[in-house]
Amino acid sequence: MKKIKLFCVAPYEGMKDLMQNIADRRSDVEMTIRVGDLCSGPDAAIEEVGSDIDAIISRGGTAEILRNQYSTPTIEIPISVYDVLRAIRMARNISKNFAIVGFGGVTRVAQSLCEMLQYNIPVFTIRSTSGYEEQMRILKEQGYDLVVGDTNTVKIAGEFGINGILFTSGIEAIEDAVNSAVQLCRYHAGLKSTINLLSEVISGENRRVVVFDSSGNLRYSTLQSIPDDLLQLLKKNIPRVISGDHYNSVFNLDGRNEFIQGQRLQFGQESYCLYGFRETDSIKLNSKQGIRFYNSDEIQEAETPEYYLGGNETINNIMGTVHRYCGLKLPVLIDGEPGCGMDTFAVCFYKRGTLNHCAYVVADASVMNESSWEYLLTSDNSPLCEKQLTIYMKNMECVPAEQQNALMLYLKDSLVCRRNRLIFSFATQGKDVVYQNELYRFLLETLNSLALHLPPLRQHKEDIPVLIGLAINSNNLLMGTQTIGLMPEAVQFLQEYPWENNVDQLRHTIRELVASVNSPYISLKDVQALLQTRQTGSSVGSAGGKIDMTKTLDEIIKDIIQTVFYEEDMNQSQTAKRLGISRSTLWRMMKRSGD
Repeated sequence: MKKIKLFCVAPYEGMKDLMQNIADRRSDVEMTIRVGDLCSGPDAAIEEVGSDIDAIISRGGTAEILRNQYSTPTIEIPISVYDVLRAIRMARNISKNFAIVGFGGVTRVAQSLCEMLQYNIPVFTIRSTSGYEEQMRILKEQGYDLVVGDTNTVKIAGEFGINGILFTSGIEAIEDAVNSAVQLCRYHAGLKSTINLLSEVISGENRRVVVFDSSGNLRYSTLQSIPDDLLQLLKKNIPRVISGDHYNSVFNLDGRNEFIQGQRLQFGQESYCLYGFRETDSIKLNSKQGIRFYNSDEIQEAETPEYYLGGNETINNIMGTVHRYCGLKLPVLIDGEPGCGMDTFAVCFYKRGTLNHCAYVVADASVMNESSWEYLLTSDNSPLCEKQLTIYMKNMECVPAEQQNALMLYLKDSLVCRRNRLIFSFATQGKDVVYQNELYRFLLETLNSLALHLPPLRQHKEDIPVLIGLAINSNNLLMGTQTIGLMPEAVQFLQEYPWENNVDQLRHTIRELVASVNSPYISLKDVQALLQTRQTGSSVGSAGGKIDMTKTLDEIIKDIIQTVFYEEDMNQSQTAKRLGISRSTLWRMMKRSGD
């Protein structure tokens, strides 16, 4: 068996001889022995203590200092009651006026013994090496001619002309310290072996994990390095995971999109946070294939539902329904005409729900292809197989007929609705029309989804002035403009305008007006000119618009940015992500072009 390597600091020569005697008799230890006090002991350790030293053995204050300076385990040679009693008896034979001085490890034993035997002997505890001289100066002034204590006590006392008696330790106490060191090192070796074995197992399975303790200290990682932004994300959610909440997210690590899951580990009284990383097929699917993952920080800029509704009684009832649905985990089925803000309401259910700290998944049936559906319904890595996700399946009216039965069967037979929060949306031109859809009826009646119908803008025209004001305010904040409002006749004109794309079209219109009109108030002429331009097809902001290739390069770039910005529901982060530029670059380009 491998010998345990011990570095021993003896406070006096006699203890060094006892240590050497023990080293000569034992075959399980290899002891390096030095004589040193509070100052010279730590200095000697600098030369000896390294990766090959298993433990340190010393006594009193020297042991305390070494324990604070090195991560190597330090075993303190105890000063027994008999050691203290022997020194006190010797001191009483020499002088009646003496005191006991030393670090806490020494003075605690002495204090207890004096109280037990009713000895009226002053006991002074030193907190640091600098405290010895001050204490000796006071004792000298008070007429003490003898002190009892550790090596440093005797040494400093001599400098002040005070005699000193040293607490000495018997060979039994030293042997006990060596046995404790061996036992501790064997135990640590077993733990290290277990950790190495588990590390090899984890590495062999190519599993990537990171473990933190409850204080946020990194305890274990199989990652070669952890980027600062990832480290901040993980540390931010440690309290949530430690408390027992489920947590998951998505992060791009070394060019790979990783799905992260948090888990609490409990060992005795200690709680740990384990993050597992897994590269999944789902995240490899890009936005054109219709499935995208978002972590909670990526969608915090979405508009609130209030920007799509208004304030009449019907709208207030809808908002009351929305607030009630947010606190539930049941599936939600949203329907309405295009441009009514279904995506915004889905995000609202996520942000105000109980799973807002976990990942948000969007599956767009209008752009999903055959492989996307195959992955979603059959892959073990499908988001439908995960836990505690919010999954938004939009444009469900576009689900191919051959996929509808497979989807309904999966939703009916699996426990996906218990594991995750599901949100569905149907874009339709009428309530009666959508109810004829078999999939819609299944989601509503068989899956028992909570229904939310968003009315078209023509059914609450009286809210248009409020919506205009909200849109102007948000655009002023975004672009730094100072538009106050629209002239009354312009507002009235917009209230009577046939908004085919509902609130989205109205908001896009207000955005272009705020960006292009320099006066504080927007006139009816400004509104009519913009809408006339849209009707001629020269603007890309409206639904179905195309880029005019006869324009200059700067104008084409502006049109592209505007088109993507609208498609991403005016979310700057997602727009920048799609265009492959930073948010600051996008903001400068929009500012320069007046977008």
